[in-house]
Amino acid sequence: TVGTALGGSGTLTQGASSTLNLNFGGALTLSSLDASAAGSTVDYQFAGAQVIKSATYANLTLSGSGLKTFASGTTAIAEVFTLSGVTTDATTNSSTIEYNGTGAQTVRAINYHSLTLSGTRTTNSITLESTGTIGIAKNHVYFIRTCGHEVIPGRHSAKNIAFKGAVVGSINITPLC
Repeated sequence: TVGTALGGSGTLTQGASSTLNLNFGGALTLSSLDASAAGSTVDYQFAGAQVIKSATYANLTLSGSGLKTFASGTTAIAEVFTLSGVTTDATTNSSTIEYNGTGAQTVRAINYHSLTLSGTRTTNSITLESTGTIGIAKNHVYFIRTCGHEVIPGRHSAKNIAFKGAVVGSINITPLC
């Protein structure tokens, strides 16, 4: 657990199956954070405002209380994205949230500036959270094809994408290869 500011000019690389608890307000001022090792978790748990560093995470948890704002750039999540007792802002800094796992993932019901779904996946491996609203400010969801497999099968055809419930406004689906 880190209870004061964490910064520096290098890269902090988190080990596999470890947990890094960040219990201070504001932003990480590290040059780079690599939290992509399998099973590792970074928990922004301060009871107040925090800025989520744009980085690659295996598991990302936002807990405690207060506003958790994503920094500009891309925040990639390969495993589980957990929210507990916080308000989340992924739009103010024009950030991109990328669910880039290879297994099942749930897209959380928050407001996104830009949402990207990527990674080599099997059928039905992406679930949209069933409670709440998934808002996309940029009105774009990017599906990225990786290693010859499509996130959504069907040769990039939208006919195989189903949205249950109401779609308010429009959704543009852009396959990127």
